[in-house]
Amino acid sequence: MKYLQQGGFQNQPLMRLTLGLALLLLAGFWVTNVAMWFAHRTLDPATVVAFYRGDEAQFVPPRSAEGMLEVTHMHLPMFAIVLLLLTHLLIFAPMRFAAKVAFIIAAFGSALLSESAGWMTRFWHPGFAVLKVA
Repeated sequence: MKYLQQGGFQNQPLMRLTLGLALLLLAGFWVTNVAMWFAHRTLDPATVVAFYRGDEAQFVPPRSAEGMLEVTHMHLPMFAIVLLLLTHLLIFAPMRFAAKVAFIIAAFGSALLSESAGWMTRFWHPGFAVLKVA
């Protein structure tokens, strides 16, 4: 613990290598995430509604609960692992305690809201598509 608190990891080349490569993979994750988003939708909430609820004019069926469950099944542990890594690093950043708590809650809260927005758009109301875009 003292090793991380006192900043000794900054002088450890293997720690910098590990963190650098992890950040490189996370950057690739974000790039592919954006590419997959724009392959099916735009930033217009109407395209999100069409993606989840279907579009008869374009012969797009609505997303099934089983299909959405399979996606959620993989997203939740990946969100947990990535956010665990990033917020763990944030704990050692030179910030006020309250700011760290706010960032951690916002990170996990936005991930949960992002995942649930698709479900809410599909099964409750199309107005929740705005949350998915946000």
